[in-house]
Amino acid sequence: GFIFPVNMALSSLGVGVMVGINSVVSRALGAEDVDRAAARGVQGIALAALAGTLIALALLLLRGPLFDALQAEAHLQPLISDYIVPYAIGFPALLVAMGANGVLRGQGEAVKSSSILLVVALVNGVLDPLLIFGIGWCCFSLIGCDFDGVLWFDHSNVCVRGIVCLGRIRAATGGYQPQDQDEKKSGDRQA
Repeated sequence: GFIFPVNMALSSLGVGVMVGINSVVSRALGAEDVDRAAARGVQGIALAALAGTLIALALLLLRGPLFDALQAEAHLQPLISDYIVPYAIGFPALLVAMGANGVLRGQGEAVKSSSILLVVALVNGVLDPLLIFGIGWCCFSLIGCDFDGVLWFDHSNVCVRGIVCLGRIRAATGGYQPQDQDEKKSGDRQA
């Protein structure tokens, strides 16, 4: 129970980053300013990386006082510390992945974004038991759950979303042409 409130607060921050980036990218594309959309997407992801790094450093440096304030008992502090260190290390990657998600969604790529998340979650579901319980080799127990999140979930999420996102931004700046409403309606009727 002590990690949960911290995780929820930081996840909410990530959702805010995602929605903010989504908003500025989609508004720029709606105004048919593709260059501004690309710039805002890159700036948003860079800001997410910077904010994630600063929050991770604060979490690492202040974990003792933070969990003291949450009234964690002294005998639980080492377990909490074992879990929160890899969590903090992976937090910048989580914010970057959420920022890239915002760029994709801002471009109308909600299905692609959800598909990426689904694949990453499925692989995470397979790796979690292996890293927690092990299979004939050393298991990581409690820490294994977090290492799975940091090593696989966050970083693969960042890589896949980054590749897709940068590809879409390059495609957009190289010739993105928004459909006008008449084309869109006729395309909807044909489908």
